[in-house]
Amino acid sequence: RVRRVLEYPCAVPGVDAPLIDVPVRPAWDSRTSAEDLEKAEQDAFRGWLEGIYRRHPRERLNHFEHNVEVWRQVWRALERSDVAVLVLDARCPLFHFPRALHGHITAGMGMDAVVLLNKCDLVPPAAVAAWEAYFGQMLGDGVSVVPFTVPKSGSGRVEQPSVPALLEAIKECTVRRSGRPPCKAAEWFPGTGEACPGGSGGGEV
Repeated sequence: RVRRVLEYPCAVPGVDAPLIDVPVRPAWDSRTSAEDLEKAEQDAFRGWLEGIYRRHPRERLNHFEHNVEVWRQVWRALERSDVAVLVLDARCPLFHFPRALHGHITAGMGMDAVVLLNKCDLVPPAAVAAWEAYFGQMLGDGVSVVPFTVPKSGSGRVEQPSVPALLEAIKECTVRRSGRPPCKAAEWFPGTGEACPGGSGGGEV
């Protein structure tokens, strides 16, 4: 049983910064037709790709998503969300951490994000604690890092003991909706009996 994990520098300042950013959806409103929005998205995405290959040699680039339909799903999911949960494999979380996407969500969109370390039952507890401390230090105070496991009980049923901790982390996030003052996500959860200040009634995150 592993009780202690040796420290090892896993990030090098100035080297591990993302080479490329994420594509941003063009501005649109209720007057924008579906055809105009689709064309604007295609043009913006094409320009994003061309800019990447113009600035960086191909041999310096890792694999990244070239399908605009995938990015459309990301754009629409984020536009409809109040809080983002970034799921990282605890066996190698830095490999799965989308640093540019996290920056876009938090700095670009002003949305809170929770970091979820998945499959923590497959790594030593000392490693989980080390990753919690690392991401807490890297992302700063106020960012929740939640270890997550889905163990099976003796009866074969899948237990989910980590769900309450995840829900509590989400509830502590701040919801920012147009036309309403910021408030804790807990006030938007069904069954709380509360409404977000300035709102006209309950809602859901």
